[in-house]
Amino acid sequence: MSGHYIPHIYSLVEIKNFKEALLKAVELMPNNQVAKMFPMLFILLYGCGLRIGEALSITKADIDIEAKTIRIINGKGGISRILPLSNDTMEKLSGFIKTFHPN
Repeated sequence: MSGHYIPHIYSLVEIKNFKEALLKAVELMPNNQVAKMFPMLFILLYGCGLRIGEALSITKADIDIEAKTIRIINGKGGISRILPLSNDTMEKLSGFIKTFHPN
């Protein structure tokens, strides 16, 4: 099966180290609004299995707080889907929205 890409499966230690590095980046750049978005981006990428383009294209209208879902429009292969969010992810996403998109 040569030529087939086998993705790397990150260990819990690698994930923890990456998350700590993100939080450190936020600490080192306290006035950088983009850096403050890194932890939420990581949660969406890792916790929801999103691709970077999918995560970056999410709008406030794609999030249903009541249903705890997020709508992905035109994902890989042009396919749209609705994903359930865990209570923890929804709580963090709600806080993110209140901070960065209060209106």
